[in-house]
Amino acid sequence: MIKRAFVFGVLVFFLSNAWAQVVSFNSPTAWLTQRKDNFTAKMQFDTSKVVNKRVDVVLYTVKDGKEKRVTSKSITIKDYSQDIDLGSVGIEQLGGENYAKIYWSIRDTTLKGTIAPIGIVSLDNFDEKPKIKTAKVSQTDDLASIVKAASGKTVTVGDNDYGLAWNQTELIICGKKPEETREITFTFDGKNAKNGFLAYADKFITYYSNKDSLAAYHYTRSFRGDSIAYEKKKWHNKIVMQDDGSDFAIRIPWSDLGMAPPFAGKEKGFRMAGFSIFVAGSEGKQIANFPEQAQRKLPGSWANMQLSAE
Repeated sequence: MIKRAFVFGVLVFFLSNAWAQVVSFNSPTAWLTQRKDNFTAKMQFDTSKVVNKRVDVVLYTVKDGKEKRVTSKSITIKDYSQDIDLGSVGIEQLGGENYAKIYWSIRDTTLKGTIAPIGIVSLDNFDEKPKIKTAKVSQTDDLASIVKAASGKTVTVGDNDYGLAWNQTELIICGKKPEETREITFTFDGKNAKNGFLAYADKFITYYSNKDSLAAYHYTRSFRGDSIAYEKKKWHNKIVMQDDGSDFAIRIPWSDLGMAPPFAGKEKGFRMAGFSIFVAGSEGKQIANFPEQAQRKLPGSWANMQLSAE
């Protein structure tokens, strides 16, 4: 049985390899996030084997598990490299557990395949993305000083205000302790919140107000069958929680975030990073987000934090 399984696996490998030598995709590729909703399939062919044959290409979107055929094109293979314009899907953001996919097949052959998942995060309105400013503080500042420094730059999410401060060793989240039981999740994306899918580098911290405790985690991802799966993994860290009974602060070393603090000087003293806040009630039901349309598993829908050395 083991020998038969091994032979079958080797056969599949060589067949897949042979197909890849005949047809290949330059763009888009799996897990790519497109910056516009226009799709162009950039394909390469071994014209000695498939010249003058017809290639059919179909574009689909998959949302909430439902597949929708968007458009299709059929062309005759004339050159080793051809671009196939599939038009627009009319969606500015697509990702998380939703995606686009391209199915292709060459007539009169067994050659076919699927490119998925593909995300979309349009950058047309990127400069208008919500931002939260940050306050620069000293490494020796106490909790009260940090909260005061950040007080003029907070955002209101649900029934509470949250601020960000930083120094050369850490990023600090601060705010008033919620009066009611809340699960407050803070998300971080060092890539400016432009991606359609979560990556391992994206970080999550959930603050449980009734327990005064934190959970820190990130996700691995996979594409199984026709579904995107994210698996939560523990984020090993040196995060410190502070609480004086009225205010709280979560102190996160830059090294844990995989980010560097802003550099001194006007030209190099400014940077952006993805950031979002999700607030849930005592039963875990979502009651507020920042920004309002943010989705946990779609970093391109998050806001940005504005880090300045000035």
